[in-house]
Amino acid sequence: MAVAQEVERVSSPSASSAGLRQPHVFSKIVSVASAYDRLANGSPWQPPLGPHEALVRIEADRSFPSDVVKLLRSILGPRPRGTVLQLPSGETCAVIDGGARRGGVAVAPATRLVVKEVPPDEGRVLPFAEVQLDWPRVLLK
Repeated sequence: MAVAQEVERVSSPSASSAGLRQPHVFSKIVSVASAYDRLANGSPWQPPLGPHEALVRIEADRSFPSDVVKLLRSILGPRPRGTVLQLPSGETCAVIDGGARRGGVAVAPATRLVVKEVPPDEGRVLPFAEVQLDWPRVLLK
C-alpha cells in the first residue's frame, strides 16, 4: 500500500522540501520501472520510444535516484530486449536477451533458426522511429 502511495512522489523534487519522509526503496524501484515501461511502450498521449531510447532517457533524467537507474541498466543491459540492431554484416535484428546474466552481451536472431551473441561493441542501435517495428508482437510470436 505504501509503495502505491509513494510512487508518484519519487520523481517530485518538492517531496523532500515539503517535509515528507523519503520514499521507500521499493517505491523508487517501481517508479523508475514504471517510467521506463511508459517510455518504451508508449501511452495514449505519447508514442513509444523503444527500449534502448527509453533507457537512455531514464539515465539522462536526474530526477530519478541514480542508484535505482544503475540497477535498471545492470538488469536490462546496455541494449535491452527489443532493441533493434544493424550488425556489421548489414543484417537487422532485434535483441531477444542480454543484461546482467549475460554480462551485457546481447543475443539476437541471425537467421530464422540461428541465434547469435552480439558483443557490446558490435552493431549499431537503430532509432525506434526509424525502424517502424511492433517489437513486442515480433518478440512474442
